[in-house]
Amino acid sequence: MILNLTRNPFWNEVNRLQEELENSFWQVGSSKFYSYPSVNVYSGENEAIVHALVPGYSPEDLEITIEGSVLKLKSTKKEDSGNEWEVVKKEFIDRSFEREFELSFKIDLEKVQANFKNGILTIVLPKQESEKPKKIQIAVN
Repeated sequence: MILNLTRNPFWNEVNRLQEELENSFWQVGSSKFYSYPSVNVYSGENEAIVHALVPGYSPEDLEITIEGSVLKLKSTKKEDSGNEWEVVKKEFIDRSFEREFELSFKIDLEKVQANFKNGILTIVLPKQESEKPKKIQIAVN
């Protein structure tokens, strides 16, 4: 005999609580353990590069702002309501978000580049000339 756990009220409640717990990690600012979108940040001598994983978003859904040495990545995308279908399980993330990254240098705003390909947003953040390392010639007396 195979048990059908989905019809048992106890297991329905356990499943509901589990989904509620899982979904609480996706809410903006609700968890210190998870931030969306996932990013990789690389820093080099002349620039930093940020890769943000944003599948399901388009460039029009995203907003990038820079103030001083702070990069802000934001989306105000609204979830599809799917009125004609009942959502049974939803793991895809398609919601608004906002993340900030403070870099250890000032960004050359005129040279910033952003590219979007295959659900990955790449932002190149060049350092201001005054932030780049300089070699100093040593004079011989």
